[in-house]
Amino acid sequence: MLKYVFCALLIANGLLFAWHQGFLDGIVASGHEPGRLRAQFNADKIQLVSQPVAVAAGSGGGMFGAEGPKPGAPGAVPTTAPANVPATTGGRSAAPLTSGTSTAGAASQPGASMMLPSATQVAAASACIDVGSFNPVQARRFEAQMASVMPDVRLARREAQETSSHMVLIPSQGSKEGADRKVAELRRLGLSDLYVIQDNSALRWAISLGIFKSEEAARAHLAALGQRGVQSARLIEHHADVLKVAYQLRGVDAATKTRLERIKPRYPGQEWRNCS
Repeated sequence: MLKYVFCALLIANGLLFAWHQGFLDGIVASGHEPGRLRAQFNADKIQLVSQPVAVAAGSGGGMFGAEGPKPGAPGAVPTTAPANVPATTGGRSAAPLTSGTSTAGAASQPGASMMLPSATQVAAASACIDVGSFNPVQARRFEAQMASVMPDVRLARREAQETSSHMVLIPSQGSKEGADRKVAELRRLGLSDLYVIQDNSALRWAISLGIFKSEEAARAHLAALGQRGVQSARLIEHHADVLKVAYQLRGVDAATKTRLERIKPRYPGQEWRNCS
Protein backbone atom coordinates (compact mmCIF):
# COMPACT_ATOMS: atom_id res chain seq x y z
CA MET A 1 0.00 0.00 0.00
CA LEU A 2 2.79 2.41 0.88
CA LYS A 3 4.33 1.70 -2.52
CA TYR A 4 1.25 3.12 -4.30
CA VAL A 5 1.13 6.18 -2.01
CA PHE A 6 4.80 6.87 -2.70
CA CYS A 7 4.29 6.58 -6.47
CA ALA A 8 1.29 8.93 -6.34
CA LEU A 9 3.24 11.56 -4.39
CA LEU A 10 6.18 11.23 -6.78
CA ILE A 11 3.93 11.77 -9.81
CA ALA A 12 2.21 14.77 -8.13
CA ASN A 13 5.56 16.41 -7.32
CA GLY A 14 6.72 15.86 -10.89
CA LEU A 15 3.59 17.50 -12.32
CA LEU A 16 3.90 20.45 -9.91
CA PHE A 17 7.57 20.93 -10.89
CA ALA A 18 6.70 20.84 -14.59
CA TRP A 19 3.90 23.42 -14.06
CA HIS A 20 6.23 25.78 -12.21
CA GLN A 21 8.84 25.50 -14.98
CA GLY A 22 6.30 26.31 -17.67
CA PHE A 23 6.48 22.91 -19.39
CA LEU A 24 2.68 22.63 -19.23
CA ASP A 25 1.85 26.13 -20.53
CA GLY A 26 0.32 24.65 -23.63
CA ILE A 27 -2.13 22.71 -21.45
CA VAL A 28 -2.57 24.83 -18.29
CA ALA A 29 -1.78 28.58 -18.25
CA SER A 30 0.61 29.32 -15.39
CA GLY A 31 0.88 33.09 -15.71
CA HIS A 32 4.68 32.98 -16.06
CA GLU A 33 6.81 34.71 -18.64
CA PRO A 34 6.90 34.59 -21.64
CA GLY A 35 3.38 33.20 -21.85
CA ARG A 36 1.96 36.25 -20.06
CA LEU A 37 3.57 38.60 -22.59
CA ARG A 38 2.10 36.63 -25.47
CA ALA A 39 -1.36 37.00 -23.92
CA GLN A 40 -1.26 40.84 -24.00
CA PHE A 41 -3.56 42.77 -26.34
CA ASN A 42 -2.31 45.50 -28.71
CA ALA A 43 1.17 45.37 -27.20
CA ASP A 44 2.56 46.77 -30.48
CA LYS A 45 0.65 50.05 -29.98
CA ILE A 46 2.46 51.01 -26.74
CA GLN A 47 4.82 53.92 -27.40
CA LEU A 48 7.33 55.55 -25.08
CA VAL A 49 7.61 59.34 -25.08
CA SER A 50 10.98 60.98 -24.85
CA GLN A 51 10.02 63.29 -21.94
CA PRO A 52 7.72 62.65 -18.92
CA VAL A 53 4.35 64.32 -19.12
CA ALA A 54 2.90 66.00 -16.04
CA VAL A 55 -0.70 65.56 -14.99
CA ALA A 56 -2.33 68.90 -14.32
CA ALA A 57 -5.31 69.26 -11.99
CA GLY A 58 -8.43 70.18 -13.92
CA SER A 59 -12.15 70.03 -13.55
CA GLY A 60 -13.74 66.79 -14.57
CA GLY A 61 -10.51 64.79 -14.69
CA GLY A 62 -6.81 65.07 -15.50
CA MET A 63 -5.29 66.75 -18.60
CA PHE A 64 -1.97 66.03 -20.25
CA GLY A 65 0.23 69.04 -20.94
CA ALA A 66 2.21 69.31 -24.16
CA GLU A 67 5.32 70.04 -22.19
CA GLY A 68 5.93 68.84 -18.64
CA PRO A 69 8.57 69.75 -16.06
CA LYS A 70 11.97 68.24 -16.34
CA PRO A 71 12.53 64.89 -14.71
CA GLY A 72 13.23 65.26 -11.00
CA ALA A 73 11.67 68.75 -10.78
CA PRO A 74 9.24 69.30 -7.84
CA GLY A 75 5.67 68.52 -8.72
CA ALA A 76 6.56 66.37 -11.77
CA VAL A 77 4.53 63.20 -12.09
CA PRO A 78 6.33 60.83 -14.44
CA THR A 79 4.05 58.68 -16.56
CA THR A 80 3.82 57.17 -20.00
CA ALA A 81 1.11 58.02 -22.49
CA PRO A 82 0.41 57.60 -26.18
CA ALA A 83 1.99 60.29 -28.33
CA ASN A 84 -1.32 61.20 -29.92
CA VAL A 85 -2.99 62.36 -26.69
CA PRO A 86 -4.40 65.86 -27.36
CA ALA A 87 -2.73 68.76 -25.55
CA THR A 88 -5.98 70.64 -25.08
CA THR A 89 -9.30 69.78 -23.52
CA GLY A 90 -12.43 71.73 -24.12
CA GLY A 91 -10.55 74.41 -26.07
CA ARG A 92 -8.21 75.24 -23.18
CA SER A 93 -4.54 74.55 -23.07
CA ALA A 94 -3.47 72.31 -20.23
CA ALA A 95 -0.82 73.93 -18.05
CA PRO A 96 1.87 71.60 -16.74
CA LEU A 97 2.56 71.34 -13.07
CA THR A 98 5.60 73.20 -11.80
CA SER A 99 7.12 73.62 -8.38
CA GLY A 100 4.72 76.50 -7.69
CA THR A 101 1.64 74.50 -8.72
CA SER A 102 2.31 71.12 -7.18
CA THR A 103 -0.40 69.12 -5.53
CA ALA A 104 1.03 70.07 -2.14
CA GLY A 105 0.05 73.66 -2.89
CA ALA A 106 -3.62 72.75 -2.91
CA ALA A 107 -3.83 73.70 0.74
CA SER A 108 -3.02 77.31 -0.21
CA GLN A 109 -6.10 77.61 -2.44
CA PRO A 110 -8.96 79.88 -1.27
CA GLY A 111 -11.18 78.14 1.26
CA ALA A 112 -8.61 75.49 2.20
CA SER A 113 -7.55 77.38 5.34
CA MET A 114 -11.15 77.33 6.58
CA MET A 115 -10.77 73.64 7.33
CA LEU A 116 -7.93 74.27 9.79
CA PRO A 117 -8.80 75.52 13.30
CA SER A 118 -7.20 78.77 14.34
CA ALA A 119 -4.99 79.10 17.41
CA THR A 120 -7.87 80.83 19.25
CA GLN A 121 -10.23 77.96 18.46
CA VAL A 122 -7.69 75.39 19.68
CA ALA A 123 -7.13 77.29 22.92
CA ALA A 124 -10.87 77.62 23.49
CA ALA A 125 -11.44 73.93 22.77
CA SER A 126 -8.83 72.79 25.28
CA ALA A 127 -8.72 75.06 28.35
CA CYS A 128 -6.98 74.69 31.71
CA ILE A 129 -8.65 75.22 35.10
CA ASP A 130 -7.21 75.41 38.65
CA VAL A 131 -9.38 74.33 41.57
CA GLY A 132 -8.64 73.93 45.28
CA SER A 133 -7.82 73.80 48.10
CA PHE A 134 -9.36 70.53 49.29
CA ASN A 135 -8.81 68.67 52.51
CA PRO A 136 -7.77 65.02 52.09
CA VAL A 137 -11.35 63.73 52.41
CA GLN A 138 -12.65 66.18 49.82
CA ALA A 139 -9.70 65.41 47.54
CA ARG A 140 -10.45 61.67 47.50
CA ARG A 141 -14.10 62.33 46.71
CA PHE A 142 -13.23 64.83 43.98
CA GLU A 143 -10.75 62.45 42.31
CA ALA A 144 -13.24 59.57 42.37
CA GLN A 145 -15.96 61.77 40.88
CA MET A 146 -13.74 63.11 38.13
CA ALA A 147 -12.56 59.59 37.23
CA SER A 148 -16.14 58.33 36.88
CA VAL A 149 -17.77 61.36 35.23
CA MET A 150 -14.93 62.93 33.20
CA PRO A 151 -12.17 60.35 32.65
CA ASP A 152 -10.85 62.26 29.62
CA VAL A 153 -9.80 65.25 31.77
CA ARG A 154 -6.20 65.11 33.01
CA LEU A 155 -5.72 65.93 36.72
CA ALA A 156 -2.45 67.37 38.00
CA ARG A 157 -2.38 67.16 41.82
CA ARG A 158 -0.51 69.61 44.07
CA GLU A 159 -0.16 69.27 47.84
CA ALA A 160 0.82 71.92 50.37
CA GLN A 161 0.90 72.25 54.16
CA GLU A 162 -1.12 75.18 55.48
CA THR A 163 -1.40 76.51 59.01
CA SER A 164 -5.05 76.73 59.91
CA SER A 165 -6.41 78.82 62.75
CA HIS A 166 -10.19 78.17 62.75
CA MET A 167 -12.37 75.06 62.93
CA VAL A 168 -16.08 74.59 62.47
CA LEU A 169 -17.28 71.66 64.57
CA ILE A 170 -20.07 69.97 66.47
CA PRO A 171 -19.07 69.85 70.17
CA SER A 172 -18.09 66.54 71.75
CA GLN A 173 -20.88 63.95 71.88
CA GLY A 174 -19.38 62.24 74.95
CA SER A 175 -18.87 58.80 73.38
CA LYS A 176 -18.32 56.98 70.13
CA GLU A 177 -21.98 55.94 70.06
CA GLY A 178 -23.13 59.53 70.44
CA ALA A 179 -20.73 60.69 67.73
CA ASP A 180 -21.98 57.97 65.37
CA ARG A 181 -25.60 59.02 65.90
CA LYS A 182 -24.72 62.65 65.17
CA VAL A 183 -22.78 61.67 62.06
CA ALA A 184 -25.80 59.73 60.77
CA GLU A 185 -27.99 62.78 61.39
CA LEU A 186 -25.57 65.05 59.50
CA ARG A 187 -25.38 62.66 56.57
CA ARG A 188 -29.17 62.71 56.28
CA LEU A 189 -28.82 66.47 55.83
CA GLY A 190 -26.49 65.85 52.90
CA LEU A 191 -23.14 66.51 54.63
CA SER A 192 -20.23 64.28 53.75
CA ASP A 193 -17.09 66.36 54.48
CA LEU A 194 -16.78 65.58 58.17
CA TYR A 195 -14.79 63.42 60.53
CA VAL A 196 -14.94 62.38 64.18
CA ILE A 197 -12.07 63.56 66.39
CA GLN A 198 -10.85 60.53 68.34
CA ASP A 199 -7.55 61.69 69.88
CA ASN A 200 -7.09 62.09 73.62
CA SER A 201 -7.81 65.82 73.74
CA ALA A 202 -10.59 68.09 74.91
CA LEU A 203 -12.16 67.70 71.46
CA ARG A 204 -12.48 63.89 71.69
CA TRP A 205 -15.76 62.71 70.04
CA ALA A 206 -16.38 66.13 68.55
CA ILE A 207 -17.21 66.26 64.83
CA SER A 208 -15.11 68.51 62.61
CA LEU A 209 -16.96 70.11 59.70
CA GLY A 210 -14.03 72.05 58.26
CA ILE A 211 -10.69 73.67 59.11
CA PHE A 212 -9.97 77.10 57.65
CA LYS A 213 -7.01 79.43 57.36
CA SER A 214 -9.06 82.60 57.68
CA GLU A 215 -11.89 83.48 60.03
CA GLU A 216 -13.94 84.92 57.16
CA ALA A 217 -13.96 81.60 55.31
CA ALA A 218 -14.85 79.73 58.51
CA ARG A 219 -17.79 82.04 59.26
CA ALA A 220 -19.06 81.75 55.69
CA HIS A 221 -19.01 77.95 56.01
CA LEU A 222 -20.78 78.15 59.37
CA ALA A 223 -23.53 80.29 57.83
CA ALA A 224 -23.93 77.83 54.94
CA LEU A 225 -24.32 74.97 57.43
CA GLY A 226 -27.02 76.90 59.30
CA GLN A 227 -28.98 77.27 56.06
CA ARG A 228 -28.83 73.48 55.62
CA GLY A 229 -30.30 72.87 59.10
CA VAL A 230 -27.12 72.36 61.16
CA GLN A 231 -27.76 74.44 64.27
CA SER A 232 -25.29 72.99 66.77
CA ALA A 233 -22.09 73.83 64.85
CA ARG A 234 -19.58 76.17 66.51
CA LEU A 235 -16.50 78.12 65.42
CA ILE A 236 -13.34 77.78 67.50
CA GLU A 237 -9.71 78.75 67.12
CA HIS A 238 -7.60 75.76 66.18
CA HIS A 239 -3.96 76.14 65.20
CA ALA A 240 -2.63 73.15 63.26
CA ASP A 241 -0.73 72.26 60.12
CA VAL A 242 -3.13 70.64 57.68
CA LEU A 243 -2.67 69.15 54.23
CA LYS A 244 -4.37 71.01 51.40
CA VAL A 245 -4.74 69.61 47.87
CA ALA A 246 -5.21 71.61 44.67
CA TYR A 247 -5.78 70.35 41.14
CA GLN A 248 -5.07 71.58 37.64
CA LEU A 249 -7.54 70.29 35.06
CA ARG A 250 -6.18 70.08 31.52
CA GLY A 251 -7.97 69.23 28.28
CA VAL A 252 -11.20 70.99 29.31
CA ASP A 253 -13.47 71.63 26.33
CA ALA A 254 -16.84 73.37 26.19
CA ALA A 255 -18.80 70.21 27.00
CA THR A 256 -16.55 69.47 29.99
CA LYS A 257 -17.03 73.01 31.31
CA THR A 258 -20.77 72.46 31.24
CA ARG A 259 -20.40 69.28 33.30
CA LEU A 260 -18.08 71.03 35.75
CA GLU A 261 -20.72 73.70 36.34
CA ARG A 262 -23.08 70.95 37.50
CA ILE A 263 -20.70 69.58 40.16
CA LYS A 264 -19.43 72.94 41.50
CA PRO A 265 -22.26 73.23 44.08
CA ARG A 266 -21.06 69.99 45.66
CA TYR A 267 -17.80 71.70 46.66
CA PRO A 268 -18.80 75.00 48.31
CA GLY A 269 -15.99 77.36 49.18
CA GLN A 270 -13.69 76.06 46.43
CA GLU A 271 -12.29 78.57 43.97
CA TRP A 272 -12.38 77.68 40.26
CA ARG A 273 -10.10 79.79 38.07
CA ASN A 274 -8.38 79.67 34.69
CA CYS A 275 -4.75 78.58 34.71
CA SER A 276 -2.34 81.51 34.54
